[in-house]
Amino acid sequence: MSRSKYVSVGNTGGLILDSKYDDFVTNAQLESKLGGIENKLVALEQKLTDGSQKVQLSGTFVKLGLLADRPTATPENKGMGYFAWDAPEDSKLTYSDGTNWVVV
Repeated sequence: MSRSKYVSVGNTGGLILDSKYDDFVTNAQLESKLGGIENKLVALEQKLTDGSQKVQLSGTFVKLGLLADRPTATPENKGMGYFAWDAPEDSKLTYSDGTNWVVV
């Protein structure tokens, strides 16, 4: 006796379902998986809204402004870039080496 290629799954609205798709999950299994995902999303939402999720930025940033407003180069702003709109064309972009502003 051979197994039929098609399986009966009740009223399918006229669709014929191939038996290769008979490895379905039950509603309980699906609800369990979705419940776990929902719990993780709720926990993430909580962290994002209550301020407990912290983000640390790293790297350098570039400030824009007038040459007269550029801060003094100090160890605290080492690596910071500064673009001075009114500086000579070949020295608009500089960065702090912790002591001086160096033209890029």
